[in-house]
Amino acid sequence: PDQFAIQFPAKADKDGARPYFLLGDKKRAVNTWWWRADSNTTAEINAKSFGSFQPQSERSTQIKSNVTYQDGRYTMMITRPLTTSDTNDVQFEVGGWTPVAFNAWDGARGEIGQRRAVSTWYWIFLEPEIPSQAHVLPPVMFLLSLGVLGLIVRSPREWAKVESGEQDAPKPLM
Repeated sequence: PDQFAIQFPAKADKDGARPYFLLGDKKRAVNTWWWRADSNTTAEINAKSFGSFQPQSERSTQIKSNVTYQDGRYTMMITRPLTTSDTNDVQFEVGGWTPVAFNAWDGARGEIGQRRAVSTWYWIFLEPEIPSQAHVLPPVMFLLSLGVLGLIVRSPREWAKVESGEQDAPKPLM
């Protein structure tokens, strides 16, 4: 069957070392979200190599997935809280970088077990929420700048009218 796995290091390493990208290694485990087309379910597993992995109990699994297949392509949407109480789960941090790797099996081509498409580690950055003042301040500053620019342009024109004799004094601003 077609399968897709997304894996993260189970624990952030202080020195930046990452587990082996093929389901971890004996020193560094991975937390993997594994979807299978034959059951259309997504399981959460913890692995320390391809032959050494354990599914998490349904009680501790907090991921929810929705997978659709259309026009020859799968679309997978997975949701989960950023942090969990399970020490084997990856803990996401807003404003921090998290390594992520992917595995894909094409069942129609006989890909099973170690036979699959893999990626090395990539990075996910979860952007912090933009403060509301960031949306308000730029337009306010634009309007203020436009007003000041209008005054700067108006003043020399008024004085030019005085010098040419069209009027006795510049018109008041307000």
